[in-house]
Amino acid sequence: MTIRTRRSWRSLSSDRVTYGCEWAGPPGGAEAETFVVHLTVTTYGWDAAADLARELCDRVEDEVRELDAGLTTVSYEGDPLRQRRVYCDKRLAGEAGMRCAMEDDHAGQCGEPW
Repeated sequence: MTIRTRRSWRSLSSDRVTYGCEWAGPPGGAEAETFVVHLTVTTYGWDAAADLARELCDRVEDEVRELDAGLTTVSYEGDPLRQRRVYCDKRLAGEAGMRCAMEDDHAGQCGEPW
């Protein structure tokens, strides 16, 4: 589904800026090309990058239904093809399509579904 912004807003609160959008698919249910949005944010160190990626996903997943947080990756600056997954994202047995939201390299069995 292609996404177009119908209405967007920016609001200032005491300590942060909040952005939001209302999303709509292609007009009349037409088939259209799809695109992936890449947001570039630079941090120092894998742990800081993964923590920031998780925080961004947590903050927007209820607002942006098109977000597939399980596919979140972090890449090395200057080498976008060298990526690491942030979440495990394996399907959980008996959980009706739910996926594991634990860290990609977690120990033990999967748990904590999306």
